[in-house]
Amino acid sequence: MIAPLLISLSVASLAVYLRISTQEEIVKVTAGAIAIISLLLSLYFAPMWIKALVLTIPFFSSRFNALDFFG
Repeated sequence: MIAPLLISLSVASLAVYLRISTQEEIVKVTAGAIAIISLLLSLYFAPMWIKALVLTIPFFSSRFNALDFFG
């Protein structure tokens, strides 16, 4: 599962670079959509410990604690 993860992350990185470096609006929109889809696919292919890390980081963030969701 590491090969699809690396492929989707590299496609997402290339799409983000293309979105930043181009001046054409349709290319920016398409590259942004490809980057979002690739990042979602990379979360699907990621190992469980990376998924758990992505879910637990907001709980330890100071901005999340300042929102006071739980009373």
